[in-house]
Amino acid sequence: MINRRTALLTGFSVLGLQAMTWGATAQTTAQDAADLARIEAYLNGVRSLRARFIQSAPNGGISQGVALLQRPGRMRFQYDPPTPYRWRHSAMPR
Repeated sequence: MINRRTALLTGFSVLGLQAMTWGATAQTTAQDAADLARIEAYLNGVRSLRARFIQSAPNGGISQGVALLQRPGRMRFQYDPPTPYRWRHSAMPR
């Protein structure tokens, strides 16, 4: 079963591929404009998200965890143990 988030991300992938293949000379149709307006309205209505992520480092290391977004203005990356990253709270911008 496909949920809305999966369908939306698939749609973005397809739109991105189309944009790369059409180039700068592509004409936006009325249907394209309507679809983009609908996607923009949906994304503007999202107030919180939770997603798993995998992060790869140039040296081949891999970390994973959960990305959390809460609007307005809050985002957090919570790494699964053992976390290779040590953050100093005083170094974080406020």
